[in-house]
Amino acid sequence: MLALIAGVLLYFFWYQNPHKVVTDGVANLVSARQASYSMGGDVTPSSTSTSGPSKTTYRVNLQYANQVAGGNGEVTMDLPQVGQIIVKAEIYVDREAMYFRVENVKDAYDKYIDAMVDRMLQQRSNYSSMTDEEKNAERSKMRDYYHKLLEKGSMATIKKIDGKWVKMTQDEMLKMSSNRTTTKQCTEVVDSMYDTKARNEIAAVLRKHGDVFTVEKLNKPALDNGAVGYKVTVASPSSHEARSLSRDLGNTRVGELLRRCSDATSTRVTTRQNGRTIKTERRSAISGPDLSQTDLELWVSPFSHDVKRIVMKPTSQSSQQPVTINVNDTKVDLRKPSDSIPYSELMQGSSVSKDNDDDTSLTTTGEA
Repeated sequence: MLALIAGVLLYFFWYQNPHKVVTDGVANLVSARQASYSMGGDVTPSSTSTSGPSKTTYRVNLQYANQVAGGNGEVTMDLPQVGQIIVKAEIYVDREAMYFRVENVKDAYDKYIDAMVDRMLQQRSNYSSMTDEEKNAERSKMRDYYHKLLEKGSMATIKKIDGKWVKMTQDEMLKMSSNRTTTKQCTEVVDSMYDTKARNEIAAVLRKHGDVFTVEKLNKPALDNGAVGYKVTVASPSSHEARSLSRDLGNTRVGELLRRCSDATSTRVTTRQNGRTIKTERRSAISGPDLSQTDLELWVSPFSHDVKRIVMKPTSQSSQQPVTINVNDTKVDLRKPSDSIPYSELMQGSSVSKDNDDDTSLTTTGEA
């Protein structure tokens, strides 16, 4: 009986302690053998613009399992004077190559060209005196002209890949890189994350340094899946807790590989004042977000300690909509694409189109 009481007390006062729930949840995110993530929402600019979208809606789904990862996404933009443009994308990644596919890009270009031609035509001083037949003829001529211009450049590639899978191997990534050694060092970081042992090593460090988190249970109803909300404050990078965590993460296998990649991509920055050098330092091209400057909510199951939802918003941008990521609530097709275009072939086709120097000229009627 005493053992039963002790077990119940241990469960409620230790296992369900908010700080342990959150720390375990973060560690479980890293060590999970498989997981999926979904996010989406609307982005409305704070100020109106005649060129930018008046509203952007996005949806992204990601999943990894059995050492492969994949995802899909869709972006819908409402552009003034153009209309609604929808672009879709998919990705598949394994240890050998990356595959990607985009759809509707050609349609988006066509819509933009049509809107641009209409706008240019309406700005002519003689537009009001032109007959409908003349307007349609001029519009058709201008569309053909801009389409031919694009066919020489980006449109040729877009038409070739629109709706088709493109395969890029690690060798191709190295060949296209200006610094193969640097690229190889940085791809090794990604490869290491496929290793269960390497992920478990990071998870163990996170559990050890749980004091980097300050946790407060939210006064909000639990989610339908039973997850409870917690407000999480991350220690400042300059704090003792954060520096200790950073030191131990740097000693992991992933941390060592990341440091090599960071050193290889860093640049030397010199600070001068009145013509004198004050200091010279190397600044890394790789930098993560400062989570100590982020309003962060984690919704975690108090039973499994698995994170079910992440809500983030920079504290300095009060007008920005929070980003919500739902965990393990979606599925992505993780089948390897059976038919694809080699990236090297795509680049050869792109260079051929650039070398095509046929004359393309536009002769218009009326006054510009």
